[in-house]
Amino acid sequence: MRKFVTVFCLFVFVKVGLLTAQKINADYYRFGAKPAEIPMKLNGFNSQGGSLFFGISDPGLDSATAAAQAIKRAQCMVAMSQGVKIKNYTTGYNTEAYRGNTGTYQSMVELLIKSTDIPSFKILDTTYTTYNEAIVFVQSDGGSNPAGYDFLFNRFNIEYQWGGYNEYSEQIEIYINDKKTTDETLVSMKYGASEEVYTMIGDESFPFPSTRYQYLAPGDSVPQIYRYGLWINIMRELNIRLGHYSKLFSEQIRKLDEVYETADKIDEGLSKNTVAFDILNLYFKQNQITLDLNVRLVE
Repeated sequence: MRKFVTVFCLFVFVKVGLLTAQKINADYYRFGAKPAEIPMKLNGFNSQGGSLFFGISDPGLDSATAAAQAIKRAQCMVAMSQGVKIKNYTTGYNTEAYRGNTGTYQSMVELLIKSTDIPSFKILDTTYTTYNEAIVFVQSDGGSNPAGYDFLFNRFNIEYQWGGYNEYSEQIEIYINDKKTTDETLVSMKYGASEEVYTMIGDESFPFPSTRYQYLAPGDSVPQIYRYGLWINIMRELNIRLGHYSKLFSEQIRKLDEVYETADKIDEGLSKNTVAFDILNLYFKQNQITLDLNVRLVE
């Protein structure tokens, strides 16, 4: 009996020692391992000709703060849908090196709203995910608030190729100033597998929780992964889609290899347009967000 007690005590000691030595992810245990459900109103969302929109807060906020931020971002979506300036710039460089093809591809898509009126709307519904993301659905009432409104959304990415090796980096900055509350900037910096996401409110930085973001869309049996929450991923896809449409409407392409008579392939593309859009469908499938848009030129 004494031997059994000794072994049992040793087992407890080792177990406790392992737990204290292991680095605990507090956010994971705070939010729990249960996947967050994506509301049916969001999966398959249609803006119904620009009358309905939504906003989603950062994860990890208290309910009141999250709801206020989601409303501010819903306001941003309504304003963007009515007219946003798009500047799309791309450049590609490719050459033959002793290790094979070497190339660099860079692109920047800038979405801009400057000193426009704030569209007025009414709130239809507010719901929360497991990660304390507030999702607010709003309906435009056709009015506007005369206060100014500034919005800037930059997405810059660069891809490198060296022989058979590829690397990718991306930086996103989403700035919102409704002239009523403190301005905010959502920042995402990604290099390879490393990623950092935070929101600057005034001069204060608020990093996103580093938990594993799992979501279940209606009908899912296996969770999907959207790192750092829904809003940053939806906005990234919106930026990509609007940049694509801007290129289709008008793009000036310059082949610098022809200008400088070089064997290297160097291309540049530039487009500037102001567009309005409606969301026809928003859906989540296999860790990918897809946006179907109806986009039209304003100018």
